[in-house]
This record gives sequence, C-alpha cells and structure tokens, in this order.
Amino acid sequence: MLTLKVNKRLKDFSLDLDIVLPENSLVIRGPSGSGKTTLLRCIAGLESMPDGFIRFGDTVFLDTLKKIWIPPAQRGIGFAFQNYLLFPHLNVKDNILYSLRSQGKGKHPVELKPLVDLIDGLELPFSYLSRYPRELSGGEKQRVSLARALLAGRRLLLMDEPFNAIDRKCCCRLIDYIYAWINKHDTMAIIVSHTEKNLHVLESSILSLENGRVNSFYEKGCA
Repeated sequence: MLTLKVNKRLKDFSLDLDIVLPENSLVIRGPSGSGKTTLLRCIAGLESMPDGFIRFGDTVFLDTLKKIWIPPAQRGIGFAFQNYLLFPHLNVKDNILYSLRSQGKGKHPVELKPLVDLIDGLELPFSYLSRYPRELSGGEKQRVSLARALLAGRRLLLMDEPFNAIDRKCCCRLIDYIYAWINKHDTMAIIVSHTEKNLHVLESSILSLENGRVNSFYEKGCA
C-alpha cells in the first residue's frame, strides 16, 4: 500500500491529501493545475514539505514528525517526466541507464538484455542507443524517458502524461506493453493524465484531484 499524508502550499491552494492507495495501477486525473504533478514529485522526494508522511509498503519515504527523509535516488522509483528531462550530453543508452547508476547499481553486463528488451518493446530501433536527445523527435524522447523509468522503477513507477507526444496507434501498443511490464514485475504504477482515454486497459483505480484535494476515488475491484 501507498500511504500519503501530504500538505504542501502551492500558489493558489494547498495540496492536501490523507489517503491509503492499494498496490495496483492508479490513474490520477484532474484539470491542469490541480496538483497532480506536484503529488508525483512529493512521492518521488523531489518536493519538500513542512508536514507530511509517505510510506510505500514497509518503507517510510518521509515522516516529518520523526525527521525521516529518504533521498530520491534511494527510493527505487522510476519517474517518466512530462517534459522528458533527458540529459543532452548523454546518448540514449546512458540516459536510460542513468537511474540505475544513480541508485548505486553501477555498470555490469546484465544491463544489456533488459535494455534491449525495453527499447524493442517501446519501439525504439537498437541503433538509437548511440543517438543524443537533439537527434530525436518528441515521441522518441518520451519513449526514452519511459524506458529509463521502467528500468529504474521495478517497485513503484510514476508517469506524468507519458503518452502526450506519441501518436494514437503507437500509444495503444505502448500501453499494452507497459501493462504487461507492470504485471510481470508486480509494479505499482501511478499515471497522471488529463483523460482516461486509452488507459482503460490498465484496469486502474482512479483518483480525481481538484484544487489540491481528492474529488473522488474509485478503487479497482470495488463496487
């Protein structure tokens, strides 16, 4: 389970949640500016909070009362950012492997096969591993960002509008691939989206945010 007690002041309102989420796929929806991306960044440890508690399974990521804070690189979270955040000085291969190395897993031979499987599943040609972000289209950059997140986030995967630069036909295939991936690895996936379009295959729970608060929550499997 993912336990969230989040209280963070934003520009026009406070992101204020106290909720326990099941360990299955979750779609967070809501209008632009409702706090969706900030919530993902809080879970990942990229946003500070004066008051909060975040626990995933048995691991406490944040407890402000007990002064517990686990750095982002040690949380074992994969994050596919909406604006990709690829390193311009690294090629595709090194961008994808960056999260593993930042988690202290280093370079080793077993990296190659999962990397090859990933880029094949995400429909990136093998030859693209040596390319740099400036040589890629927006959709290709988004798939590199997804590959990096999938490889790093075997337990918890965060995706912020992960398909907005990918054409519809390819999007459907990628969602099928990611659904198979999270089931194979027993991964909890949290996807921020303005719409549930094409995401029904994930059989997700749905959390709706409005002005930083829970508007509704539908848990998969519950009537």
